[in-house]
Amino acid sequence: MTLPELQQHITRCAENPESAGVVLYLVLSNGNEDDQLRIADISAEAAIELKSMLIKSLSEKFINNSELNYMPLSEADNRKNTAYYYDLEEKPDGVKVLDEVIGESDKPEFTFSNDDFNKIKGFVITIGTEENTIAIYKRHHQLNTMKADKTFSLFKSDHRFVKMDEDLIKLSKTIDFIQINDHLIISDLKALESSFGYDKVIKKQAEKTIEAIEAKGLLEDINVLNDMVQDIREAKKIMRIKSDSPVLQLPVPAVIAFVQSHKPIMKKFKISECGNKLKLETKISKKLFISLMNDDLLTSELTKLYYAGLAKDKMEIDEELSTAIGLV
Repeated sequence: MTLPELQQHITRCAENPESAGVVLYLVLSNGNEDDQLRIADISAEAAIELKSMLIKSLSEKFINNSELNYMPLSEADNRKNTAYYYDLEEKPDGVKVLDEVIGESDKPEFTFSNDDFNKIKGFVITIGTEENTIAIYKRHHQLNTMKADKTFSLFKSDHRFVKMDEDLIKLSKTIDFIQINDHLIISDLKALESSFGYDKVIKKQAEKTIEAIEAKGLLEDINVLNDMVQDIREAKKIMRIKSDSPVLQLPVPAVIAFVQSHKPIMKKFKISECGNKLKLETKISKKLFISLMNDDLLTSELTKLYYAGLAKDKMEIDEELSTAIGLV
């Protein structure tokens, strides 16, 4: 889903809030089983305020944010103010509850007699019409729960303060993920990475990439990459290599020739005795290999200077190479 398409869906809700319905679901932890969804029975007044708050939050994030970066999740880097559209083959288990609410609302209602208030781990809110539904996921933090039996809390009632006798949940305007039809948009990448099973998806995707590299026969020892996958930070870097990368379409001798002629990196790689495979024996060579596979090693036609990466970091032909391209 492109950013203009996403903005169009949000605008439809913002311009016709009266016709946009809202349903609040509670996501309940169910031990080792799949999370459970329960519909929350909220007053009409509360529903209107919740809908207004979230439509405003969506507009601020995705429409009235001229500096927003919008890119595929598989190419995620360290840019700030970025939203990602999910372009990987498999979704993490933790966000699959969004699939359950798109196009249906046939879920049991939350009851305090049958359900455990303390098992609430998140919220899913659907806004819109049957033809234009936006599903929003928000994590629930225990700090946003005020337990009546653990604190002495007062709230104002008319002209006096009254003790809070019931537990209280606070919902902020922050949004972690949204889904429209089968399009998943990540607003908070750290939220996705902190749980939800995303680490398993990363490793599986990285392993597929390694299979493509192994089939190419470019490396003397493919186990070097297999070992890197065990570190989730390294697995993310390997995952960024596209299985259809232009570099992987080149003949191996052409890649070897490039490495041997590229001055900043030629001394960072070792070539096998037979001369047709790369050897990754150092930390720098492993990370340079990922840049090589992503075709991130660039040369300016104008200045003949060497650059690396999306940020066009200048590469020096000396021992400061690793610092110049952010490898350390």
